[in-house]
Amino acid sequence: MRLTGPARTIVDVAEAGVAPEQVIRATAQAIDRGLTTPSRLREAAHGRGRRVEKLVEVALAGTGR
Repeated sequence: MRLTGPARTIVDVAEAGVAPEQVIRATAQAIDRGLTTPSRLREAAHGRGRRVEKLVEVALAGTGR
């Protein structure tokens, strides 16, 4: 059984239109808990649209990464 990883899940909800504050919070929690990395998030967001890529960058900036 295949599971979706944290980075993919965060990008999926960002693309689906979940509130930016929730995406930012989920990003910070996932990184703080060691579930993903900034590079994995950037890779997952690549090609998913300018809005999603920008939201991931804003979320990462909020974590200081």
